[in-house]
Amino acid sequence: MTKKAEYICRRTVFKRYKITQNQLTIACDENLVGMQLQVYPVKKRPWNVKFKVEDLERNLEKIRNFPRDEDSEEMRRFDRIRINKLIADVSKP
Repeated sequence: MTKKAEYICRRTVFKRYKITQNQLTIACDENLVGMQLQVYPVKKRPWNVKFKVEDLERNLEKIRNFPRDEDSEEMRRFDRIRINKLIADVSKP
């Protein structure tokens, strides 16, 4: 009998392996971590993404070497500009 793969949710990945959202996003973009989409028929949020534990443990050192944050000055400036535009659009009569 084959062993069923174990999947865990995003928050559990952050707590158990001490990695950040940015590191997990990069790992998913590079296909280092297997993902599974769990669909709920009647819920406030209709879906949830789960991550494969085996892939996380096998590639944990690579994932931890990715940058923890994408907190560059350009991104912060871009976010400020985007937020200011949203505020200006909302405040228009």
